[in-house]
Amino acid sequence: MAIDGKTDRPGGGTFHVTWSLSLGRHAAESNDAIARFGWSPLAEPVAIALFPARF
Repeated sequence: MAIDGKTDRPGGGTFHVTWSLSLGRHAAESNDAIARFGWSPLAEPVAIALFPARF
């Protein structure tokens, strides 16, 4: 994902959406996978609705 056209997070890492998690997995593991394997942009943008939340 990009915010204001940027994919790099201010504190390091890459903006992303964790779409789903398998049992026993944690959202933070996505950061490790992106750092290790990199990422590729989608051919077409996908619009998603965001709702502020804390968890």
